[in-house]
Amino acid sequence: MIAWLLVEVTESDAQERLRSASLANALQLVVGSVGNEVILHVQSTTLEDLNAALGTFASLAGVTSVSTLRVRPA
Repeated sequence: MIAWLLVEVTESDAQERLRSASLANALQLVVGSVGNEVILHVQSTTLEDLNAALGTFASLAGVTSVSTLRVRPA
């Protein structure tokens, strides 16, 4: 699965937390940011792994919301 996410952050170092978050069966890439919004590209092996990654991002300090922009099969 490939997903593009929009993540809203409140802290300046939250983008680095997104980049360095440890995901079990998914990889993330920070595509860019504008103000307090960060766009992530996430690739996972299954939908369950993608959902776990979303939960990980949502639980990071400084993250106020995670929105899915697009999901498609790899």
